[in-house]
Amino acid sequence: MIKYNNSPTIIVEDNVLSPDLCDHIVNLATTQGLGNNLIIRDGKYVQDEMRTSKGSYFSYGDNDVLDTVIEALSDMCGLPPTRLEPVTIQRYQPGQEYKPHYDGFLPDDKGKMPKSAKVKESGNRCVTMITYLNTVSDGGGTVFPVLGLAIKAVQGRTIIFGNLDEHKVPHPSSLHMGLPPEDGDKWILTFWFREKDFMVTKKELAKALKAKKSTTVEKKPFDSKQHAKNVHEKFKKIAADRSEMPL
Repeated sequence: MIKYNNSPTIIVEDNVLSPDLCDHIVNLATTQGLGNNLIIRDGKYVQDEMRTSKGSYFSYGDNDVLDTVIEALSDMCGLPPTRLEPVTIQRYQPGQEYKPHYDGFLPDDKGKMPKSAKVKESGNRCVTMITYLNTVSDGGGTVFPVLGLAIKAVQGRTIIFGNLDEHKVPHPSSLHMGLPPEDGDKWILTFWFREKDFMVTKKELAKALKAKKSTTVEKKPFDSKQHAKNVHEKFKKIAADRSEMPL
């Protein structure tokens, strides 16, 4: 595991997923089918040339193999699966990209967050995990332009980075972009963790389906300042005593 930055924290770990598992996840997406990826603009989800890849979405409980991956990666960064948005498996064909953007949601000119982002209910996106499902020989990496950091797309490699500053809005240096592959496709698995619970657990989901009733997660008192501190401390602990050599 290699730590590249402190604020926001950016960590890269190789060989997180095996080649066979990466291929299996790609097959899940192609079997389910791919749709246009969307962004939030003016409070609504829209298709935009800023993000031209296609993707397939899965929730915790949809697939046993993917559930194992969700549990392992969640444990890796110290956050529960209940804080995950539906995970997305994305395909970028040559020329397709995700232009510079923040994963954390930005308030509008009146200081309000888009309702469709459910920030009030679940908090902002505090942590992102990106895992490359194949190796891209030319292009296809992830770039943090403010930091001058470029990370190559290597199968099984995972990037973990924080999205928010101390004010709970996108950290300026978390700006990043997904480069287009120049030759062949790029496949990635993306996790967005919220500050609070976003979805039900697998056990709760199964119970709800059996009872044929909707499921809600009991909300506990939430200390946003303490949570931010815990997340940063967790990253510091993970990255401690690690090499800082560039890729």
